[in-house]
Amino acid sequence: MKGFGLFVKTLAANTARLNSLDAHTGRLTLVLGNESADLDSMVSSLALAYALSPTISAPPIPIINTNRSDMTLRPESTLLLRTTLQANDSGIDALTFIDDFDLTRVVSYGRKHGLDVWLVDHNAPASRQTELEPFVRGIVDHHVDENRCPQAERQIELVGSCATLVAERLRNTLGSVEPELAKMLVAPILIDTSELSSTA
Repeated sequence: MKGFGLFVKTLAANTARLNSLDAHTGRLTLVLGNESADLDSMVSSLALAYALSPTISAPPIPIINTNRSDMTLRPESTLLLRTTLQANDSGIDALTFIDDFDLTRVVSYGRKHGLDVWLVDHNAPASRQTELEPFVRGIVDHHVDENRCPQAERQIELVGSCATLVAERLRNTLGSVEPELAKMLVAPILIDTSELSSTA
């Protein structure tokens, strides 16, 4: 099993890890998509967490920034993620959604033990998540910079899809993008660019 498949295997433990922080002392890394939780945001959070994983001792935790029950309103995202995860012997249940854990407890843990947050597909925490702002270590986004989180490493380019930036990062970090991961990334790129239209 290749690298992405091994990373997918770590996903199932993430929710339990965030709900049993008293049993841990190590630094946490979260990769958080935006609150719209569209396909680009979900795919980018998963793929960026994988791209970061070689440089972090504990696997980064991708967070789907919507409630778990809201996935019923996103059939295209559900289909793509289910197909990708099932190809690696996993499933939607393995993902961590924003209502699966107590974010305030995670922030309290971060003040004691360390917390790094990477924002993907947005460049400032949502109004309900401003407590994360001091912990934002990195940003990968394709929207106009709001100029918050000045401490963060930034990759902000006004391209059609955030997944494009994540794919470039994967290629630069790992040398290539594995086929199953590439198929997952190309879906939001095609949607957000109206099938690669220069006018999108």
